[in-house]
Formats: sequence, structure tokens, C-alpha cells
Amino acid sequence: MKPKINIVWFKRDLRTRDHGPLYLATRSKIPFLGLYFFEPSLSQYYDWSPRHWRFVYQSLLSLKEKLPNLYWFHNEVVSSFEKISQAYDIQNIYSHQESGTEITYDRDKKLKKWCKAKNIRWVEMPSNGVVRSLKSRDQWERLWAKTMRTKVFESDLSNIKPFSLFENIEIAFAFSVDF
Repeated sequence: MKPKINIVWFKRDLRTRDHGPLYLATRSKIPFLGLYFFEPSLSQYYDWSPRHWRFVYQSLLSLKEKLPNLYWFHNEVVSSFEKISQAYDIQNIYSHQESGTEITYDRDKKLKKWCKAKNIRWVEMPSNGVVRSLKSRDQWERLWAKTMRTKVFESDLSNIKPFSLFENIEIAFAFSVDF
């Protein structure tokens, strides 16, 4: 029987304070991993630069001081989750709903299909006033106000149990980002 885990997928928001997905994971009795992906497809996209990746990497180093269960990889998201699911029973993936470019939106649609096929619950929380896939803008202001009034999420990081991704998995990921 594979061990059950939750995953906090860090995208653009690399904070611990007021981070809804992290808050949900810390309140669960299931251990969680924090994951970030330096996606090769994104690094080749026109709006990303080495300066951006350096900032992300420095932010991850800072985040790792607070989250011992944080891992980052130079790999695509869906194939990475597939590999992890071979060794772990992923219960939930928590992330922010990203508003960005078409490439990240297409990636998220692929992950949504993968999660559905694997019976994994993916909880995407709003991170700003952008609402994906609105049929019209008639309700946008109400939805924006609801998001902006949401309480600040305070995660209790003191109770995080150390959890090693590598105990149950032969990982074929590589971290080879050269800054």
C-alpha cells in the first residue's frame, strides 16, 4: 500500500504567510510535500528570463528554511506528478489558481484531466482578482470583492513533520538550472 500524501504546488506565490494552499495542507492530518517546478517549457517561453529564474531560486532557498518538506525540480509538472503517484497515493494537490499566459493555462488544463483520471482532488485557490473562464464580466466585480475580503491565512508551520520524498521513490528528476 502506497503512503498517502498531499501536495502544495507552489507556482508564482512563494510565501508562507497568507498562502491558502499551504494553510489547507497544514490543517490536514495527511503529510504534505511542497513542490516547485522549473518547467523547461516555461523557461523557453518568451516572457521568462534567467533573471526571473534567479529570483525564484533565491525565494525557494528562503522558503526552504521554513518548509523542510519543500522540493524543486527541473521537469514538467504532469510527468512529475505521474512519477510521484507511482510511489505515493496523492490525495490532494493544493495550489493557487494561476493567471498568466496561455502556456500555463494549457498546462493546468492537462493537469486537471490527469487529476480526474487518477481520482486526485486538485484545489485551486484564487490568488488575485483574476477569475479564469468567466463567460461574461457581469459578475467579475462581485467575485473580485469576495476574493479581496477573504481572511488572511496563517499557517502553523511548527507542526510540520519531516517527510522525505526520496524514501519511497526512485526519482528520475534532475535539478540542473544554471544561473
